[in-house]
Amino acid sequence: RRKKNMPLPYLLKAIDFLLTSKKDELQLHFFGAEPLLLQYEVYAHAFRYAYEKSGVLNRNLKVIVTTNGALFNKKWIDLFKKYNIYLEISLDGAPKSHNINRPQRNRGNSYHKIIRHLSPLFAAGINVQVSMVISPKTADKINENFLHLAHLGFKKIFMMVANCVHWPEETLASLKNELKKVEASYPDISRTYSLTLLNLRDWVKPMRMNTELAVDVDGSIYS
Repeated sequence: RRKKNMPLPYLLKAIDFLLTSKKDELQLHFFGAEPLLLQYEVYAHAFRYAYEKSGVLNRNLKVIVTTNGALFNKKWIDLFKKYNIYLEISLDGAPKSHNINRPQRNRGNSYHKIIRHLSPLFAAGINVQVSMVISPKTADKINENFLHLAHLGFKKIFMMVANCVHWPEETLASLKNELKKVEASYPDISRTYSLTLLNLRDWVKPMRMNTELAVDVDGSIYS
């Protein structure tokens, strides 16, 4: 809404702040709205700076970019591969469910803007996972959407339940029934597509807050 980008000096200070942690394993996470609206040159500088400085400090750094993938091109993909960036693609399943969750102002099809870039992304061998948000409006299509993402070629799928929205009782019943379907289909699907449902490894209960510290575009820090 503010249509502002984070200035590079703020981003570098945020990286410096992260590296004041005494932990050996650190995570630098770019998220938005859509983080790739920030210029390519800013990312190229920030990635190089973060890895060089973490190397000097002997910290293991994992860099993650959560994106809808609509702005991908060969230049972005080459940059992610060069720095071994972990990508989390926001894609909520089949076209209907995804477009319900993520409508566009001009009634465009956000689903197709994403999947057109998947083949070159997979071919580049980048470490990528998909985040499938489950909303009350898509709770009756969870298994269908899970299977769709498997067919697209994702090897790591994470299901994220939408928070801070109203879940009617009947919708919670659909959620439970659909998750049972996923439970039944998962063994065969995981073998057929060599994929992992990350919830089985990394699941945490839905919560309003997490343990990350976020730096806003104006340098403000909040939990």
